[in-house]
Amino acid sequence: MADGNPFFDPFGLWRFAPHTLTQDILRGWSLISITENNSSAPDTERRIVEQESYGRQIGKLSAAVLCLIDDLPADQRDKEAYKELRDLVKRINALKAGSASQRLDRWKDDLTRLKTLNPAEYERQIRELKALLG
Repeated sequence: MADGNPFFDPFGLWRFAPHTLTQDILRGWSLISITENNSSAPDTERRIVEQESYGRQIGKLSAAVLCLIDDLPADQRDKEAYKELRDLVKRINALKAGSASQRLDRWKDDLTRLKTLNPAEYERQIRELKALLG
């Protein structure tokens, strides 16, 4: 500490530091607060969500409701709420497909990197993929 400044920087290196820094701690996770205020059994709900996310639960319920709608007589299937549910499921499926495509792009990048850095592991992975794909 020089001149009473706790951030004494004789070489001016602080100018290269970011002014703000934001970093996910648990990428892809949302921290949902489950308490006695919003759940009658918060411990049970936390355990359920650990095993079956809200998205997975809603997806299964949506699929079941769509099956029930499809079993209705044709003249009863065109209600606005049913259309909205079908549209929601289509949008979610499009998002899932886009995410899957992005993951595969990252996967291809990883394979390319592995081919250079560890050719033997690359060959092992390719053999397993070929066996999986038939």
